[in-house]
Amino acid sequence: MPEFELVDAQQNASPLPALSVAVPAPARLTSPFRPWQLVGTAVILLLLVSAFWLQSRPDSNFARFWSPFLSPRNPVLVAIPDGFHIFTRRSGRSAVRLSAANGTALTIAPGQFQPVDDFHVTVGVLNAMLSLQHLLMQSSVKIDLNFSSHLTAANFQNRSVVVLGAVNQVWSPEVNQILRFSFVGKETSNGYQVSLLDRNSAKPIRQLDNIFPWETQTKDFAIITWLSRGQSPTLSIAGLNLFGTEAAARFLTDPAQFEILSSRLPSNWAQRNLQVVLENDVVNQSPVNPRVVAVHSF
Repeated sequence: MPEFELVDAQQNASPLPALSVAVPAPARLTSPFRPWQLVGTAVILLLLVSAFWLQSRPDSNFARFWSPFLSPRNPVLVAIPDGFHIFTRRSGRSAVRLSAANGTALTIAPGQFQPVDDFHVTVGVLNAMLSLQHLLMQSSVKIDLNFSSHLTAANFQNRSVVVLGAVNQVWSPEVNQILRFSFVGKETSNGYQVSLLDRNSAKPIRQLDNIFPWETQTKDFAIITWLSRGQSPTLSIAGLNLFGTEAAARFLTDPAQFEILSSRLPSNWAQRNLQVVLENDVVNQSPVNPRVVAVHSF
């Protein structure tokens, strides 16, 4: 039978060589920013925060303008313009005569057709609604959205109202027709012409000769009308075309842009009614560069 002898492994093992690891000195960290760049960035951020705080404080013109709309006691009524009408065959009581600018006419006899609403909404009105909704949601205020043709004067009582649009908006003429600034549209041989009127001037102060097609338009205008009515104001944002409505809504709901208007408001404007005329450029079918043309309080 073979014999075995237990031997200590470490007794005859060769000593292990010392392990040497070279650790490089830590590299010096360098910032891509120079000290003056950091200071400049801090100053810009401070100015932006200060501007936002100044506009958001309770005594700012921006806060006073919107405070009647930001009470959550009742939803804000938002009236959007109706689309054009289409006709369906159904009973009617009287003939309708449609005339075109070139002198042609079409008579629709009773019982042939009946006008019905076409519930399309332009991109400009949609963007205006989104700007308004973003502001109101910050104060948990709900919106009661309605097409203008479905509303009566009773719907405007004892509540805050925002009326969007001009040409297809039935309530904008009602709000603006007796005031200093108003608008009028008419068919011409070149298309549909919209003029911005000032009752203190014999001629239109601004005019769009043909608002269709939109691709040809490089400018648009809007009338902002703010009727205080105590704690139930009516605000009309009436662009001569969809670009003006969108630009005016963004202008009013952005504290930074509102500052342009704030510097031109009279000291007692919050106790009075207000009209503002805006002009904006249209680039790639988008409104840019809004600017104040006129301000009138009464």
